[in-house]
Amino acid sequence: MRAGVLPRWAGLLLIIGVAFQMAEGSPIDQTLLHVILTIGRVAFGLGLAWMGYALWSEKRELAR
Repeated sequence: MRAGVLPRWAGLLLIIGVAFQMAEGSPIDQTLLHVILTIGRVAFGLGLAWMGYALWSEKRELAR
């Protein structure tokens, strides 16, 4: 995130997705756990897709 090569918010989505996935083994209600895991997976997927789009849509310049 600090290097500024990829979008900052996409990196934040990856971090949020991983943090939510860490709730997998916690002893909370199964319905709430399912919602948390789904949000985490969607956030992680969106972050990956955003980073991929940023890499593919970047203008390229020829090296001299």
